[in-house]
Parts: sequence; C-alpha cells; structure tokens
Amino acid sequence: MNAEDLALDANLSKFKEESRPLSPPLRGHLLSTSSWIRVAHNHFARRLDLLNAALALENKVEESKKKRAKTTARRKKNQEIEDAYHFVAYVPNHRDRSVWELDGLKFNPRYVGKFEEGAHWTSIVQPVIQEKMMEYEDSQLAFSLLALCGDRLASLRRQLALNIHYTKLLNDAFGKESAWFKEDDGSSSCKDHISNFSDKSKLDEFQLSADEVQLIIKGSSDGLRLQDKIQVGGMEMAEALLFRTELRQKQEQLRSGYYTEVASGPEGDEDGDSQDEDPGRRKDHTPAIHEWVTKLAERGMLKELHEQVKARNGS
Repeated sequence: MNAEDLALDANLSKFKEESRPLSPPLRGHLLSTSSWIRVAHNHFARRLDLLNAALALENKVEESKKKRAKTTARRKKNQEIEDAYHFVAYVPNHRDRSVWELDGLKFNPRYVGKFEEGAHWTSIVQPVIQEKMMEYEDSQLAFSLLALCGDRLASLRRQLALNIHYTKLLNDAFGKESAWFKEDDGSSSCKDHISNFSDKSKLDEFQLSADEVQLIIKGSSDGLRLQDKIQVGGMEMAEALLFRTELRQKQEQLRSGYYTEVASGPEGDEDGDSQDEDPGRRKDHTPAIHEWVTKLAERGMLKELHEQVKARNGS
C-alpha cells in the first residue's frame, strides 16, 4: 500500500482509497471486516494456526489491561505465553532507505534500521533474522523464510511489451525515410521481429493483452521519456538505426528466455505440468491428525509411544 506507481487490482485499489484517510485502528478494523481479504487469508491458513493466533493476541490484550490497572509490584509469571506461529514481515521504504518489521501480534511497526545507498535492503534484515532464530535455538523450533519476488515471466512480458512499443515508435517516426529501409537486411530474425501490437496471435503467445500493454507503457517512466524524445524529433537517424538493432537483439533474447521459462515449468517441477502452487498448502490436515491421535489414545498406544520417545532422548 505504501509502494508508489504500483498497479493494484480493483479490490486493493478500492481498499487503499477507503483506508487512506483513516487512523491506524480504523484501518485495522476495515482490514478485519473485509470479507475478500479474510477469504484469501483463510484459503491458505490452517484452522489451528488461526485459533492459536487469536488466542495469543487475546492473551496479550488482557495482559496489557492488567498491567495498566495495577500500580503495585507484580509477580513474575513462571511461564510466559508463547506466541503463536505467525508471519513477521520485513519491508523496505526505498524513499529514505529505512527497513521496518511488521508483526501482527505487536501493536506497532518496529524500525529496524537504514541501509546504505547502493546496498540491498536485506543487508539490514539478515542479522536481525539470525538473532531472532538464535533465541530459539535450544527449543528446536522450525523457521520458514519466504521472499516475495517478481514473477520472471511477468518481467519478461513487461520488457517485451516495451520493446515492441519502442519499435513501433521508431517505425512511425522514421518509416517514411529511405535510409530506414535501406539499412534493413531482411534476415529471418528481422522478419520474425514483432514490431506492433496488431498481431493478436503473437501477443497471445506471450499472454499479453492490449489493456495490459497500455498499463505497462503508462507505468514506465523511462518508456514515456523515450517516447517523448522520439515523437518530438529528438533522435537522429543514426541513433535510431542503432537503437533498432539493439531492440531486435534484445527481443530475440527476451523471447528465447520466455520460451525457456515456460518449458521449465514451475520451480521444482521438471515436468512443468503441475499447478502454480502445491495444492497441499490449501488443505487443513488438523482434523485428520486429531482423529489419528485420538485413535492411538483409545488403543492405549499413545503412552507407549511417549515412553519410547523419552527413552530415546534419555529423559
């Protein structure tokens, strides 16, 4: 929501506009009452995780109320309530090069630090994550590290759309000049070069639609500056010919890269015939596990397994 010049879908755009003038608590309320966000979240969450998170947050709220109400010395609890398994997100603000920690079980974002100019923002996060993991080393807890990255196919499509856009601008500006056609060697790579958006079959091949192309062009500041330069006559013929050659070579690389990416399929799937994600991530196995453990207890096997584990661990 804080990222500038980022194309959002209809739901996110509406949520951003509605929440912009609200205070943080009211934004949180709007977030929790948005049914489409809840459905998307719960689609991947396990029932047990949701219950644990709700219970941990409720306990923290109650504990905070008690602390505010008491002014005398408090006894330290023998056992603190463990936080539920949940996500902690680290996000950069590239405007001032600051990095923030977003923890759903805490009331406010936490400032992590500022990364140096030219350095990657994860250089600030790495030691913080390592320290957090070391705190639980003796507990043998498992950690999952996830990174939100751009889709390589989407990136190739964006580059290809801009490549075709630049080619069309050059043809429109210099197409009537005799030198423009004299320098064209008529090779097969030139004939295969996509020079406009009129060929729908070629656009479909790279999953590009006319609407998406327009969004890509409007969202590229470099593309708009280059467009102005070509259209106002700020590019000489020699520069245009050189740029056309570069565009053709680049498009050949982009298309080859796209074919390779499609052929390789989703990461980790050599056959390339699986879905975009593991369907197991969308299933809640908690009821099946609970039923299995219940049956073991009914048959008197749970205690025996417990004793075996104790013996193996030497405790």
